[in-house]
Amino acid sequence: MFVSSSQTSPLDSLHSWSSSALLVAQQYVGEHLGRRTRTLADPEISVRVSALREQRRQFVHLLQLATSLAAQLEHVIRTQRCLGDALSELSQSGGDVPLGEQFSSSSDTLKLVSKNGDTLLSMLTKCAAV
Repeated sequence: MFVSSSQTSPLDSLHSWSSSALLVAQQYVGEHLGRRTRTLADPEISVRVSALREQRRQFVHLLQLATSLAAQLEHVIRTQRCLGDALSELSQSGGDVPLGEQFSSSSDTLKLVSKNGDTLLSMLTKCAAV
């Protein structure tokens, strides 16, 4: 069977593709090992690629900071909740406690702050998950 030059068999196409893929891979590895010069000749693209790399580095750093903030905030909220519970117990512990009203008010405030902290923490967790 005669195959014209405009018609190539699937095997020829695969051979051509694998050869070019091998050459590209060899060039890529050689560039990263410092054995070959970069083939990227367009300085505009090179600048954009380096800007994107820098932006990615900044986003990764921001994600690490948000994760750290979320972990620290979780400990603060837990401490506020425990402190609010302790103040509530003090205000309700019978006897003559001269600061009972202030303990109760402080307890309510700490519980409200910890509730709002839970909302903030859930938002930070959602942002970090994205």
